[in-house]
Amino acid sequence: WIDTIPAAQRAKTDAYFEGGYWLLLWSALIGVASAWLLLASGASRTLREWAERITQRRPLQVMLYAVAILLAFTLLSLPWSIYTEYVREHQYGLSNQSFAQWAGEALIGTALTLVFGAPVLMAIYAVIRRAPRTWWLWGAGVMLAFAAFGALIYPPFIAPLFNDYKPVGNAEVREEVLSLARAHGVPAQEVYEFNASKQHSRISANVAGLGGTMRIALNDNLLLRGSRGEIRMVMAHE
Repeated sequence: WIDTIPAAQRAKTDAYFEGGYWLLLWSALIGVASAWLLLASGASRTLREWAERITQRRPLQVMLYAVAILLAFTLLSLPWSIYTEYVREHQYGLSNQSFAQWAGEALIGTALTLVFGAPVLMAIYAVIRRAPRTWWLWGAGVMLAFAAFGALIYPPFIAPLFNDYKPVGNAEVREEVLSLARAHGVPAQEVYEFNASKQHSRISANVAGLGGTMRIALNDNLLLRGSRGEIRMVMAHE
């Protein structure tokens, strides 16, 4: 199947994905540099002192500081985010969004980071105060609990903030996908499609959720452009 793809298109695909590996490295370095800048400049200390002036309650101090520091990280990494998530995606012909559309979704993502990130940091700091020697063990448990909670609420509450979901209209595709799910122990009862074409031109799908929120979703690009065999291949991967 890969041999049927034109050489120029394969080269472009390889360049995109191989470049993505370098983006992981640069993103990590930018994160470390941002943290160093906030610490070395005294900005982190200033934010902590600001939170301490607002309230005397330690948990609220941590939450205020967490919100402020997460916003600071977001602003420092904004030029990089614009390049990796908007400019580069357009360079490779993958994005279907205007800058305003991208920025709107980025703001939603930032709001979600603040809503969920601040309580996570507050919980971690509480663990450190109460178990200074074994905080790393209890902290891992806290992170697992938050990760499970995030997986649980993602399909019904988070994903619809970015896309519209509805049951797959093609009954044959639905039954084929559910057959694959049953064969691999995925307890999903319905298959959904979502309008990913509003954001990009990729074909993809996902299996998300936990327990009763488990959901299989195919994007509309896959359904419109993929053959039955390609849909099976993508779903097998998922």
